[in-house]
Amino acid sequence: VAAPEKMPGATEPDLAIDPNDPARMVVGAIMGGLKGDDSVAYPAFASADGGATWSRATGPPPSHAGDPGVEFDLDGVVYLSTLDPTARDGTPIGITVGRSTDGGRSFTKAAYAMDTSTSFAFPDGVARKLCGEEGNFFDYPKLAVDRGADSPYRNRLYLIANGINFDRDADGVCESASHLFVRSIDGGLHWDSAQSIPAMKQYTSSLAVGADGAIYVSDPTFGTPSCPGAPGLALRKSIDGGSTFPPAMCVPAQDLKLSGDPTWTAADPGAPGKVAIAFSAVYPGRAGVHVFVVRSDDGGRSWSLPARVDDLLDRDEVDHFRPSLSVSESGRLDLVWADYRYSKPRRFRESRQSGDVYYSYSL
Repeated sequence: VAAPEKMPGATEPDLAIDPNDPARMVVGAIMGGLKGDDSVAYPAFASADGGATWSRATGPPPSHAGDPGVEFDLDGVVYLSTLDPTARDGTPIGITVGRSTDGGRSFTKAAYAMDTSTSFAFPDGVARKLCGEEGNFFDYPKLAVDRGADSPYRNRLYLIANGINFDRDADGVCESASHLFVRSIDGGLHWDSAQSIPAMKQYTSSLAVGADGAIYVSDPTFGTPSCPGAPGLALRKSIDGGSTFPPAMCVPAQDLKLSGDPTWTAADPGAPGKVAIAFSAVYPGRAGVHVFVVRSDDGGRSWSLPARVDDLLDRDEVDHFRPSLSVSESGRLDLVWADYRYSKPRRFRESRQSGDVYYSYSL
């Protein structure tokens, strides 16, 4: 599809498929550096024939293209979110979202979903903006679209990111990060409901939107009000289209020790209330990180025991982590993860260590 001249090449790709036409798809990736003097070609490519041929998207490109996210809505409109982590090129620090009505062949000028001028409502009732110091930015954004055909919030856009940092006590010192949420009810033209997610401590890899419009976001937690005294997954659920997120409910991790790796939450597109979370954890007193899934059939009120997904090996001191989970319209769960069973060492020790990607599914 693309091979940038600069190393490390095209990284952090994200792919989306048109729910009305599986032959139409769009992929985005980081296509260049993130410094203010780096020019970035348009970071998206479109295919109308199931991936046999691709064309590069056109339009006013985002100034940077970090952490791309691609989504289709139910009407075939494509959205591309990207991270701009520096103001050295004359643009604000923030997350931008571009819009395409021709299957990803061309995009409008990207609008900011959040930047340093955005005021976020915090649980204490005070609105705060990201500190404007160098090195503070929005990180790890995740974009989602409500594709529930019968959802009251059909085609709404939701975006979450980590804000680094805020002056929480107004003493002039930037000292605390926070996970932030915004939404758009008009196809990305305007963004509102900017808020800090209560007590969210760790990163998450996805926003899940149920068939009934419920929004789910989870993260691993320990010693927080969500799961006092025990490890668990904190799950927040909004049932009013992202207007509010009540305090988190605790999803027990049983006797597992959470690794701190981001969770991945996915909702069944055809069955309201069915949601699953993939996460990585270790058995106490044993080496090796493993991948687990928990599921709920009642919108998060009750949960299954964690099911281990990676294989039980003769020498089980192996790292398996960073799971990615989806649920199909038939209810099938599909899962991939990073696996180091054939790596040397079999524990993850350094960036770019050789490893594999493994897959499993559940009916």
